[in-house]
Amino acid sequence: MTTDPPRLGNRPALDGVRAVAVVLVVLFHTWTAAAPGGLVGVDIFFVLSGFLITALLLDERRLTGRISLALFYSRRALRLLPALLVLLLACVLFAALEPTSWLARPTLRGVPFSLGYTANWAYAYGTDLGLLAHTWSLSVEEQFYLLWPLVLIGLLRWRGPRTALVACVAGIGAVWLTRLAMVAHGTPWLPVYGSFETRADALLCGCALALATHLGLLRRLPGWLLATTGVLGISGLAWVIRMPSPYDWLLHGGFTVVAICAALVLAALVPRPWAPLVAVLSLPALARLGRVSYGVYLWHFPLILVLYPQPSSRDAGSFVVVLGLAWGVAALSHALVETPFLRLKQRLGGAGTSATAPVEVRTPIGTASPAEGSA
Repeated sequence: MTTDPPRLGNRPALDGVRAVAVVLVVLFHTWTAAAPGGLVGVDIFFVLSGFLITALLLDERRLTGRISLALFYSRRALRLLPALLVLLLACVLFAALEPTSWLARPTLRGVPFSLGYTANWAYAYGTDLGLLAHTWSLSVEEQFYLLWPLVLIGLLRWRGPRTALVACVAGIGAVWLTRLAMVAHGTPWLPVYGSFETRADALLCGCALALATHLGLLRRLPGWLLATTGVLGISGLAWVIRMPSPYDWLLHGGFTVVAICAALVLAALVPRPWAPLVAVLSLPALARLGRVSYGVYLWHFPLILVLYPQPSSRDAGSFVVVLGLAWGVAALSHALVETPFLRLKQRLGGAGTSATAPVEVRTPIGTASPAEGSA
């Protein structure tokens, strides 16, 4: 038996985490010199996604005694697909209007990969997806959404949440060793970076945090210790973000370190939030950006390639322009496209939805390979 954990409820600080992560991704793609390690924004999203998805599933099980896979997959589709379909339609329209563009053919090639959430495999093995190259990371997450609920249900029925937590920790170690083995055998950057089995440690870090919270383990820790974890996590992430050319270090264990740092930051936000950190991450501008961060991610990369096709033309000004335009388009998409489906998603019911409906699992993720500078 576990103690009843507090429901997530409406926590603007989590939207603030999304905002910081998506700014890092946009900054890395438009003004790399300002954040050479800004690609770790993707890992922050992975950790947050693993945490929120697992918290939703555990809360549903606690309230209803079961986890409905049909409801879970329906809610994910209603949350993610509408905005993605609009993006795909816009990209197809671009290719039709600009058939001679160097982006047209690769973009059309990328549509079925993006729609089928298999773009990460195409990306990992060098297929040019044009305006849709950034959807590789959405595919990693969707594969996680497909597998993890089944694994979690099995582990919970077998031995309970403590065994599930141990399995997450073991999985993190296994992914780390897998990356090391691939690097030792000379595997190129993209297959190591973009494959599901080499990036799942960040997702599992979030899952482990949700399980630890569910078990009440964090509530037993003194507040000063949780605050210290938050400071350590922020310091570690800041160090990596400013690290020149961090790619080799990331492949040799750095990705796992980054995921742990992100989990430490989240640990300072739930279940006993550290007030100073909450105050910063709950700033209205950050919260507003975080609420539409999925759309910002979807639109920022096509905007970069269309407006600034040459990496040498990207700088602080392009960062401001792209972030502003992507934010505007994302706000329109959220109001006109996503909101009606989100209402339908909530009407589907299920304890997991009603318990945490204000905290949407929005996880825009993506980054570039060091070789390309944008992807």
